[in-house]
Amino acid sequence: IYSDSPGKNDSWSGVAIITNQRVSKYIISSGSIGSRITYVRLRGSACNILIVGVYIPQRSRKNPDQKETYGQLESFLMRTGRRDCIILMGDFNSRLSRNIDHRVGKWSIHSRMDTGGEILLQLMNKISMRCVSTYFQPPRKKNRATYMNKQPEKPPSQIDHVIVSSRWSSAIYNCNV
Repeated sequence: IYSDSPGKNDSWSGVAIITNQRVSKYIISSGSIGSRITYVRLRGSACNILIVGVYIPQRSRKNPDQKETYGQLESFLMRTGRRDCIILMGDFNSRLSRNIDHRVGKWSIHSRMDTGGEILLQLMNKISMRCVSTYFQPPRKKNRATYMNKQPEKPPSQIDHVIVSSRWSSAIYNCNV
């Protein structure tokens, strides 16, 4: 399941979700919102599962910018079923600070969040979601960075996240990005 083709002003975008044959028989619906958001809704036994793949632009991008893409994501999520287990996965290009009650765990590598992280946290609060990828201790000698800067003096970043509906987040026993 893949996103729309990138526009001329946004040639670096594109998102896909890959399912196997066994999962494909449970697909209720699927689609995309532009070239940066794609989704699949699966029929589950306890509830339906909405999986959303996201690629948020870097904060320096102007067309589209982070706020615009987060706005599209929020609009889409507000229209979905509130009883669904929502799983957001992707490159959010946003830093979340650690230890935010019921939203971000202690294993985030950032002590402060950036502007994209603030927007993401507002969305997580509005829809009641947790960044489950920050609740699990990484293996020894492995850091949680999902972006290593080419310039050695700049620190690594954790900008890829797995975010799940709070109601269903306790069902997650391990998660790596």
